[in-house]
Formats: sequence, C-alpha cells, structure tokens
Amino acid sequence: YGNYYPEIEWGSIWRFFIGPYFHGDTEHLLLNAVLTITFAAMIPTTRTLIVFVLFSASAVGTHIIAFFVHLYFETPFDALLGVSGGTYALLAYSICCYFKKEKFYTVASLMVLGIFIELIANMMSSNTSYTAHLSGFMIGLFLFTVRVKGFAYRRI
Repeated sequence: YGNYYPEIEWGSIWRFFIGPYFHGDTEHLLLNAVLTITFAAMIPTTRTLIVFVLFSASAVGTHIIAFFVHLYFETPFDALLGVSGGTYALLAYSICCYFKKEKFYTVASLMVLGIFIELIANMMSSNTSYTAHLSGFMIGLFLFTVRVKGFAYRRI
C-alpha cells in the first residue's frame, strides 16, 4: 500500500494519499507518532484542525515530491512509507512560530533536536528518505509563510 515508485501510474495516484499512513514496522510507527505529537504540541496557539491539515497536506506533498525526485533524478531510493515528511513540516512550522516570537533559545533547541533525530534515523535504518524529510521541512516553512501573510492581509 505504500509508494513503490516503479509501480505508480495514473490509475494508482491514490497511493500518495494513503501511503503516508502506512509504516514498515512498529518501531517506525511509534517513532513517527511520538515525534508528530511532540512537534504538534509545540506549535503555540494554533487550532487542532489547522495542525491536522498542515500535517496531512505535508505528508501527502512529501510523497509526491519524493516520487518526482526519484522519477527525474533516478535516485536509488524507490519506495516511501510513513508520515515523516509531515512530522518535519510540523517541526519547521514550530521553529518559525518561535522565531517570530523571538524565542531564539527554543529555536536553537528545536533545530538541534531535528539534527539529532536525523542522525538517529541514519543510524537506525538505511531506508530513510532524506528527500521526504527535507521536502517536509521546506513545506512547513512555506505553509508558515503563506499562513502568516494571509492573516496579515486580512487585518488591513
């Protein structure tokens, strides 16, 4: 049910929408669940629905981006499971929130935590999609920028 890229055709685009919610094993599921809950809880004063939409859109978006990166650059990584991209989007979003509030020690702590998690993921498994992690982080930065500018324009 995950995204094994050589099998994806126009008729199986549905895999991008359900692939993020499947995991390879229990450790992968628990790690993603703990990190997702942690990073979602760190986003200050944001509604649960907004966090869920941010998380879900980012998870699906990272699967699509990783597919096109594999398609056009022929990377050796050709399958993707899990919501790690959505988790990294939540991390980036919370970093932006604290940066805007000028809480730089919290920003530095979150950045060190993200780097530490990447190092641990690298040691635990050789099947880590760094494309998904990086694209999720970039989607989180982008969605924060869009949301903040959208609310700024509404106030005028």
